[in-house]
Amino acid sequence: MKPKVDPTAASDAGKNEDPMLKKDTEYTKKAKENIDWFKFETRIRRVILELLEPTANRSRELEANLTLTSRTVNSLRRKQDEQDFAMEKLREKNLGQDDLIEKIGVIDQFARISETKCLNEIANMIQNMDILKEKLRIDKAENEEHVQTIKSHDESIAKLHETMVKIKADMSI
Repeated sequence: MKPKVDPTAASDAGKNEDPMLKKDTEYTKKAKENIDWFKFETRIRRVILELLEPTANRSRELEANLTLTSRTVNSLRRKQDEQDFAMEKLREKNLGQDDLIEKIGVIDQFARISETKCLNEIANMIQNMDILKEKLRIDKAENEEHVQTIKSHDESIAKLHETMVKIKADMSI
């Protein structure tokens, strides 16, 4: 490619050119090219952030739900243990009286029903925890896929940048 000739340069041919002005012009052009790359990289980073942010938020929500479910299960187990302890104490105090034994039987029946309900709730919560764990595992896998995609894009960008630098070098030769 032929270099462009400045029409005013012919009239200034006899004048002494300042080499610093020429360097500043080349430096300015290079700075503008770098700024364009910076904007491009910033846009890529924004796009990547927009892609990963919902997945990360969903992972945090699932983790919070898992923690809440675990606390609820532990609380229900403690209540079950307290109820069993109270029932045992009640039985020990009232063995001698038939009327109280009948009431204990009713309470015991209620406790069994409550225990069954609690065990069912615990089983449901455990099942929900397993589902949440699976969702969390899937989200982590999706995050890993996104990370791999980002790495792939980074490599592609680097290759594109190298190609553009080579083309620019070839064009300036």
